[in-house]
Amino acid sequence: WSILLCCCYCCCSFCFWIGFVIEGMSHDIQDPSHKARWIVVYPTYIDSTRSASKGRKISKEEAVEKPDARELIFATHSNDAFPLTITLDSKAHPKDYLAKGRLRVQLKNSDGSLVSEQFPNRKSVYQFVAQAIKELREKKAEEESKDESSKGKKKKKGKKN
Repeated sequence: WSILLCCCYCCCSFCFWIGFVIEGMSHDIQDPSHKARWIVVYPTYIDSTRSASKGRKISKEEAVEKPDARELIFATHSNDAFPLTITLDSKAHPKDYLAKGRLRVQLKNSDGSLVSEQFPNRKSVYQFVAQAIKELREKKAEEESKDESSKGKKKKKGKKN
């Protein structure tokens, strides 16, 4: 009776362990196209203000300053050159636990072949996303400067002297 009671309420470590055996851990899954085997892109990986020991995965010259999860999404969705399947999770990097958000990216098909030859490894994905964020920021800065210059040229309406 105690086992039945325990399994009904899922409060013991045995039930927790059985749940992992039934579901399977990500390292037990052999299919490269399974979502658990997709690579993860945290904003920390491409942050130029972070050191390599704090989680940065690419060089400072390639990285961008303080990216967030929204920029990761915009960089991949707004760019037609990014053919990979992505999902957004609200998980945080262990060394940056206050910043929520990460991308999961599918690199390989079920047979182990690459989804896109443009992205042979995870570092190429990190570099592409960082470059796309730089381009988005430049485009946004240009639009803001155009808006400010057009506002400065407009004459204010008012009484004529």
